[in-house]
Amino acid sequence: MQYPNDSFISINFYDTGYLIPKFEIHVNKDLSFLVRVFSWLLPKNHSIYTENESSLNIISLSSIIKRIKTKQCFAIQQFTCF
Repeated sequence: MQYPNDSFISINFYDTGYLIPKFEIHVNKDLSFLVRVFSWLLPKNHSIYTENESSLNIISLSSIIKRIKTKQCFAIQQFTCF
């Protein structure tokens, strides 16, 4: 976990085969969140945001992590599932 400043927290998940985090979750003070997969932001219209209004008031952090770890396809432009 990183606390780069007082406005958000960054939770990083690493895989041994990569130097960058496999995925990251950034949580803002207002409990809105962003997800990055291999440093690429998920599109704002991704279901992980739209189904939960991009807020931890709607979904728990553990549920987001489980959903990401189930290796659902994130379809970041040309990339496939990780």
